[in-house]
Amino acid sequence: MSSAALSLITDDQQYLKSFVGPLHRVLDRSIAFCNVTIQHEEPLIISDTLSDSRFSANSLVVAAPFIRFYAGVPVRGPGGWFVGSFCILDHASRDFSHEDRQELLALANEAEMELNTHLQL
Repeated sequence: MSSAALSLITDDQQYLKSFVGPLHRVLDRSIAFCNVTIQHEEPLIISDTLSDSRFSANSLVVAAPFIRFYAGVPVRGPGGWFVGSFCILDHASRDFSHEDRQELLALANEAEMELNTHLQL
């Protein structure tokens, strides 16, 4: 994977609180993959963003950073509602196995626990 991020979302922005890769620290919520991720309980896995009608014209897909693969898990805040996501991204389309999904869920759980520990301080 070329990138990984823990993002938090507000009414109109997405903020990357921890990340690696060629990503923008702040994005408009309207184009953020996280905005779709937090709408469901289950992880959002997109093997090829160009084949997904929700994202095929997204500026993050058709221009830098040219996201082709996305896998994100919604992250809950201390109040129990979704406040962001933990995700991995790549410039190439990819398959995503059941084992990959389990590893992503474990990492997202760790990120959520860390986030909630710091938010309660």
